[in-house]
Amino acid sequence: MAAPAEQITHGGGVADTLTELEGTGWVQDERGFWTGSVTYFVAACTDLRAGPIERGQTHGTHTKMFVTGVNWKAEGDGDYTAAVNYRGFLGATAPGYVREDMSSGRFTTSGSSISGIPGTAGAVKAEVADRNIGLRDSYMMTTEPDLTVIGTAVTPPDAPATPAFLWASLADAIVIYPSGWVLEDRRAKPITAEDGTRVLWFVTDTYAFHQALKPGDI
Repeated sequence: MAAPAEQITHGGGVADTLTELEGTGWVQDERGFWTGSVTYFVAACTDLRAGPIERGQTHGTHTKMFVTGVNWKAEGDGDYTAAVNYRGFLGATAPGYVREDMSSGRFTTSGSSISGIPGTAGAVKAEVADRNIGLRDSYMMTTEPDLTVIGTAVTPPDAPATPAFLWASLADAIVIYPSGWVLEDRRAKPITAEDGTRVLWFVTDTYAFHQALKPGDI
């Protein structure tokens, strides 16, 4: 159990010893990440720049919770309190969330032959509907993510079922490349340690599924 603040005495403590003053309340956001703030008493801190708490450091109990910021306050006699912000996840599995967007997209075509529709045996002008699907994944990495794969065919690890292909009979279909699942965007927010080293990245990947053909004119 964490010692209450009134039991802490200044001076004479072991240098850089951490004492947790308040219990931590962890909060989970809509992406699955957890955040929390811990206040520590730091006895006889020798160097704030290289002290016992630095950005990118892990929590003593929850090893996937990382320090994202520290607010130091001098208490006298070389002692400090440190309000430490953490972000990461609890447990052994990294967070991730899937957002599936399914909607009807409208396309206009000319010179189309759509099988199975009365009156369209020959080339006709048409307005047709398609279904779009996409998702986003959020996770953490301890190595810098690869940004060169943006815009290439990458299947998400949690890919849902994809819509049926509808456009094989279109005479004026547009060829889509790359088709299938494509990594449309990757955003990476790094956490930097006191020495300037990047130690952690919060990554968000955005995927979209593209059929090999679609109706329309270029």
